[in-house]
Amino acid sequence: MLNTSGLDLAKSPPLAVPLSFFLTAPALAGLAGLLLMLEADTALTSRWTPAALALAHLLLLGFLTPIMCGALLQLLAVLVGAPARISPRLALPMALGLGLGALLLAYGLYRLDQAALLSGALLAAGVLLLFILRVLQALLRSGLASPLRLPLVLAVLCLGVTLLLGLGLVAERQGWLGADLGLGLDLGKAWTDLHLSWGLVGWMGLLLLAIGGELIPMFYLAPSRRRWQKMLLAGLVAALLVLFSLALLHDPTGPLGRLLALGLGLLFAFSMIDGFIALLRRQRARKDPSLGFWWLGQASLLLAVMGWITQGPAPLLGVLLIVGAGLSFTTGTLFKILPFLSWYHLQTLKVRLRRKDVRLPSMHGFIGGRLPGLHLLLHGLALSLLVAAALWSSPITTRLGGLLLAASALLLWYQLAQAAWRYRAIKRQLHQPTPAQ
Repeated sequence: MLNTSGLDLAKSPPLAVPLSFFLTAPALAGLAGLLLMLEADTALTSRWTPAALALAHLLLLGFLTPIMCGALLQLLAVLVGAPARISPRLALPMALGLGLGALLLAYGLYRLDQAALLSGALLAAGVLLLFILRVLQALLRSGLASPLRLPLVLAVLCLGVTLLLGLGLVAERQGWLGADLGLGLDLGKAWTDLHLSWGLVGWMGLLLLAIGGELIPMFYLAPSRRRWQKMLLAGLVAALLVLFSLALLHDPTGPLGRLLALGLGLLFAFSMIDGFIALLRRQRARKDPSLGFWWLGQASLLLAVMGWITQGPAPLLGVLLIVGAGLSFTTGTLFKILPFLSWYHLQTLKVRLRRKDVRLPSMHGFIGGRLPGLHLLLHGLALSLLVAAALWSSPITTRLGGLLLAASALLLWYQLAQAAWRYRAIKRQLHQPTPAQ
């Protein structure tokens, strides 16, 4: 049972468009797990080690960004009524280019290889620039009817700022920019903080708030925020992020920047608590592993805010934000939207071809059974081990956490590939001649 009111499903893009982004992402998360095993001594000791920088980009650029791009393309079409001009033929090379770019960039950071760093940055930037232009073009055509329009515009603009800041950091590493641009700033520290803030808080934070605000009521029949609440929350996050950036540029260690960062943290904490209460009030209280991912993500984000307030170690905050919140939210999202999209496209094709003789599986027939529960267990154990490793700098715990993270990524890919295979098999069956023919 779903709440599909307000969805314009007829404008849904072909399944191959989001699926191209979804299927390429787990490989980069698996490589992140392998890197944790190889560099257990340094990966979680500081945010500035080559292994830590490579790890962050494998997960943020290589895993989270493709999944969020695929989800955004779907949201644009069915919730905003503004499909982006990205066809299946374009989506696949974009997804592959983004994955390869993230891999080269991470390798360049890890091995201090400037050629690989530059190549990866330019490749990923080219894909993301095309994505930003196509999405903004669609949003500008959409009008003001949807409450999602403002959060999505702000999220995509934040992605653009993140991209520019990242390219600036690459240029500085190539020796093309001065150490401080004449502003008295340490590019390696201040620009990295800005790059991370606009990527995590602006692009990913705003988009996850928008996606969660729509998917939780839709799939779990939970109460929804009002239109003005969604727009106000997005506007406040964006405004505080801009003010925080200006404060950081003016005085990187000043109290104003910390106060504004605290405001951002409290906004996200409020949103997580509100989302948790909404899930408790859902109409359908059945067991669902995807729900565990949402709860794990909410708890991780709350702990990250508390850890920042108490000045916890940076590696711990990174694990909580990226693995705990980011990977949990996106996995929970995938386990809901991919089965629904598979079922919807097949149901539409079945009606159009008048194939009453073909029985379609339920959404649980695409991703279901015991595997999602096993995946939740693997992911939860990996997160727990990596949190412990970040707290106590234990190489053994880091290796075990990396192993489970890689296993979790492999299991995710298997489930996504299985859903795609099942979809294509049933699609071929629908196109076969009927028994009467």
